[in-house]
Amino acid sequence: MGLAGGGVPDGVAASSSMADGSMLAQESGGADPSLEVPAKVYEILGEILRLQGNPPPGYAGGRPFMNRERRLPRGRYREYDVNPAVPGQNRGPERLVIEQRSGRAYYTKDHYRSFVPVN
Repeated sequence: MGLAGGGVPDGVAASSSMADGSMLAQESGGADPSLEVPAKVYEILGEILRLQGNPPPGYAGGRPFMNRERRLPRGRYREYDVNPAVPGQNRGPERLVIEQRSGRAYYTKDHYRSFVPVN
């Protein structure tokens, strides 16, 4: 599935335990409410796609994500903030990570400790 072909999953649930105890969530019928993807993530993904991989104005992003812990499948990733930058405040833990060849996007609410597929 490419960058432009994503859809909102009906539900997501954690299904794959990683070696370090983190979870990679996968699409399924019975959604765990704690793993749902916020609507703002789909909005930001749409803006990133519209801007051809650039972050929306006021957002940080587009830097390589190295996936050193291998919590995501192999690939070349870029990471984006989910929330706009606020001067003098921490960027927060939420990120959107997009694999550059396939367009698969993943949301993390806990700064790369766990991921939920977005498309």
